[in-house]
Amino acid sequence: MKSALSIALAVAGWGVSGAAWAQEVQVIIEADGADAQAALQARLAAAGATVHRTYRGIPAVAATVPADRLAEVAASAGVLRVTHDAAVSLPAAPDAAPTIALEAAGRVVAPLGVTSPGALPTGYVNFLLTGAAEIWQATGAGSGSVVAVVDTGTARNACIGHAVIGAPGFPEGFSSVDDGLLATSPLNEPHGTFVGGIIAAQCGLSLSPDDPLWLAIDRWLPGVFTPDAVPILGQAPLAQLYPVKVIDTNGSGSVSGILAGLDHVLTLKQSGALDIDVVNMSLGLWSFDDRRGPFAAMVTALHRADVLVVAAAGNSGPGPATVLPPAIDLDSIAVGALDYAVPSRVLYDYLGEAFLGAPGQAQIMRPTAETRVATFSSRGPTADGRSGPDIVALGTWVLGAQPDDSFSFGSGTSGASPAVAGVAALLAGYHEATFGADADAERLRRALLSSANPYEVAPLWQSPWAQGNGALDAPAALAALGRHNLPRSTIHAGHLHATALPPPGRHRTHTADLGTFVLAPGASEDVVIEVNEFTDRVVIEVTQALAPDNSATAIWPNTIHLVARSARRSTPQLGDELDMLYDPNLSGPEGVLVIEDGAWFLNGQQISSMPMQPGLLKLTVGGDMTNQDAVSLALRVTRSGDRKPLRHPVVRSEIRTGDQHVWAVEVPPGTAETTFDLVWSRDWSVHPTSDLDMVVVSPDLSVIDFSGTTFNAPERAIVSAPMPGEWLVVVDGYEVSRPDRYSLYVTHR
Repeated sequence: MKSALSIALAVAGWGVSGAAWAQEVQVIIEADGADAQAALQARLAAAGATVHRTYRGIPAVAATVPADRLAEVAASAGVLRVTHDAAVSLPAAPDAAPTIALEAAGRVVAPLGVTSPGALPTGYVNFLLTGAAEIWQATGAGSGSVVAVVDTGTARNACIGHAVIGAPGFPEGFSSVDDGLLATSPLNEPHGTFVGGIIAAQCGLSLSPDDPLWLAIDRWLPGVFTPDAVPILGQAPLAQLYPVKVIDTNGSGSVSGILAGLDHVLTLKQSGALDIDVVNMSLGLWSFDDRRGPFAAMVTALHRADVLVVAAAGNSGPGPATVLPPAIDLDSIAVGALDYAVPSRVLYDYLGEAFLGAPGQAQIMRPTAETRVATFSSRGPTADGRSGPDIVALGTWVLGAQPDDSFSFGSGTSGASPAVAGVAALLAGYHEATFGADADAERLRRALLSSANPYEVAPLWQSPWAQGNGALDAPAALAALGRHNLPRSTIHAGHLHATALPPPGRHRTHTADLGTFVLAPGASEDVVIEVNEFTDRVVIEVTQALAPDNSATAIWPNTIHLVARSARRSTPQLGDELDMLYDPNLSGPEGVLVIEDGAWFLNGQQISSMPMQPGLLKLTVGGDMTNQDAVSLALRVTRSGDRKPLRHPVVRSEIRTGDQHVWAVEVPPGTAETTFDLVWSRDWSVHPTSDLDMVVVSPDLSVIDFSGTTFNAPERAIVSAPMPGEWLVVVDGYEVSRPDRYSLYVTHR
């Protein structure tokens, strides 16, 4: 159930006219210009709404609106769009690459205190892989540039204390959440501090000569450091960081709060209070429209003010169509994650030495040296045919400091995004020092993307859906900055299409033996299957699964990554996916995944329940990123079109955002089960997609069924042994980009 939809009913009678609503909804309303925004605020006041935030950078407000007045407000002249103010959470750490904390005992962290780029030492691999050190002298190592870290707050720890700054009136940065902590507090959730270190860290990590971490570092970077001085440096170690806290200590925030943080950055820039050059956003959320919405409007406004927005693509890979807003917005840079050999090998050897007494884990877990796109990194294409990620950078096993100066290895596109933001800061500082003016954000964007190296990544991962333009290359980006007529470098990679089985039809069953997939470590392949209103079942049979058993010697065993997702786009972890690591040595070489119009079954066990989602069902198989060997499996897919068509809708109607329609449905005595199906035109097979919700209420109010308030399209609610009498069905226009038509079907048995 969506947190933004909380319905309280008070029924004074048994007819529709007797239903009184006590519902309020949290929304963001975009207006057509400043005059329309002012008129909107007056209209909201007249409607009994409460305006919580008025944005200055875009003509929009965040408000709580009585539900029965939302449709009226949404239809008002000058209103462009209404979006629900949804909850936002930090991206989950990838299952295949969990955060690994280091013990603080015997490890000392101290600031370096370097103020000149020429005095910066060679540091650990975070920045070496981008070539940033090669341009530190030319760019002042980021001196003069400011990066706003829009995240959980950024603490002044030993690594970035030199870099964290305030602004006039905001000496400790800005916070849009109310948890009692400043944006610089070391008690904040550590994500934003870790991200800030990837941009501008400048500290030394001292280790004892027999420390397993030191032994692992020295093995893969021989002769570069001494154990008492392992410098940990960001991409731009002399840049400044401005903390913008939009996520609280529990890892939660809201769309309106994130917009408030971005609006604050834009206000500082436009007023001249703080010359922010770059925004890093290692955050993401779902989207029904890959090009429009308040995030897209705010990102564009920042771009026009010459603030470049760099955003994490998401950790929902390796399946296609999984890049999240705001990375998906046209004027941002979407960053995917790379798995480079050296940092991975350091981590694996450290774990082997420290916990297993088993040296040489790097050669087991990472026997080949090629650069890969990380298994978890979100892929394209977008719904409008763009590549998805624009660029890729290191995002696995990044070594960085927490607010309390402890260290950890972290993975995710959250770590890749600040690498790009840091190099953008180098370019911005260079431009301002050289030409005495801010770099144009579009020029920065084009310089970074047009100079990306498409050949750094090994051929198996060179699809633009996986790597965009290629790997971040700092020296090439600096060289590109001075060129004329730089290309925009937005890759139009084409739309996602079915790759298996003919088009579906009624009473047609199609089967395909897809052969054997041989999957190198970290490699994946997609199978895309079209489903429509006639599809009742898709069966995916796994046979001959083979993963060499290395459990006796390896930290993690060879496994097969198996991901199945419905037709939803850019909607991570919402119950419509099977995402598992399949070890045939434990589970056997065969398995069956059955996706029905109503339930998903894995080897006979139900794992999910939902109506079939028309559109493109995606199946991805891969060799997990921690595998030692190639794995393989054979696939056979069968799709049947024997779904009994829904007939004789009890309602057909048109709906807009904010509309709430209440319909009475008679349930006869003796009914064993009643199914309510809500179907509309712009489901997940269409872009942009509408989202409608359905709430079913029993005659005596003892049952208020919210099972139809998901991101499914269509929605379904099933009530067993329903009370006879007049039930109410509430159809809510949760988010509808333009008027849509729906049908309500009711089936008794």
